[in-house]
Amino acid sequence: MKRLNEGAPADADLCALLIDVDEFKRVNDTLGHAVGDDVLIRTARRIRASVRRDAVVVRWGGEEFLVVERIPAGQAWTVAERIRSAVSAPAHPAVTVSIGLATRAPSEAELDDVITAADVAMYEAKAGGGDRVIIAGAAR
Repeated sequence: MKRLNEGAPADADLCALLIDVDEFKRVNDTLGHAVGDDVLIRTARRIRASVRRDAVVVRWGGEEFLVVERIPAGQAWTVAERIRSAVSAPAHPAVTVSIGLATRAPSEAELDDVITAADVAMYEAKAGGGDRVIIAGAAR
């Protein structure tokens, strides 16, 4: 079994992206659960296609997804924006995502702490109207 940090660049940080499908309840309520399921599958595929092969991508619950990977912190925003753009690419029904991003240096990294920080940032992205990336702890 490959560990999360194998093959990561030497300057890689632990990166967590918590991704929530905006207005997902509206999709289920207006178009039905079968369409909602299709949206989740499409979203998962677009997320997977947007990250490195060895990134961990999981459905975190409901309409949330978690991506964890080891990349330099300076590249994390680019990855998050790539995911946001890919998910919002034309499709029916159109959806967007709110993404919370957190990174930590390997020497400081506890996975639970990084995920918690990403979760807080994701809720901030949703509160700001969705369809955006918020970096945990970044000045606004």
